[in-house]
Amino acid sequence: IIELSIQRGVKPNKVEDNTSNNQRDNINYIVSKHNSTNRKLDVSVHFNASAGTSNKGIGTEVLYLTEKTLSAKVSKSISTVSGLIDRGPKLRKDLGFLNGTNKPAILIEVCFVNSSVDAAIYRRDFNKICDAISKELCAYVGVTSKPTPSAQTSNVVFAKDEPGATKWRVTSGAYSSKAAAEAAAKKSGFAYAEIKGTVK
Repeated sequence: IIELSIQRGVKPNKVEDNTSNNQRDNINYIVSKHNSTNRKLDVSVHFNASAGTSNKGIGTEVLYLTEKTLSAKVSKSISTVSGLIDRGPKLRKDLGFLNGTNKPAILIEVCFVNSSVDAAIYRRDFNKICDAISKELCAYVGVTSKPTPSAQTSNVVFAKDEPGATKWRVTSGAYSSKAAAEAAAKKSGFAYAEIKGTVK
């Protein structure tokens, strides 16, 4: 989402907590970091879960305190590109992130991880989902440009060896020269790297 938003011309601030040991410290850390940055919108990306496991789709939803319209757009966009059930915007007055941030804020629940259907859709349509979210968030702050082709199809494709026939592909950025791409591939530590030409 961040990479696609940058390609669209937005400069998002990434907040990632790798230090907290409990939920309260995590919320305090995230809220504090958000409130210390210059921005127009606060966004937290989550995965949802309900009791038990399910072999049926449950869906995507976006939680809000003030931003119902944006929440509805993001939820609908995720659903449209992926087929995840659109559960829509959900008003929540009890969440530390929504209450603590001092800018408009939403909390995206991309899918339910206890649903095998949702999880499979997320894996299959990861790129589409990220692009849909980026598009709506950028539009909210007044940017409607499309990402460059290099954001959609990377110049370097890594394929890590896994047991059996399955290959998991990981893409990594666009580079200004083949030498730079080869250096990135070497640095990655992956067993195989296929260098592709520049996407026009």
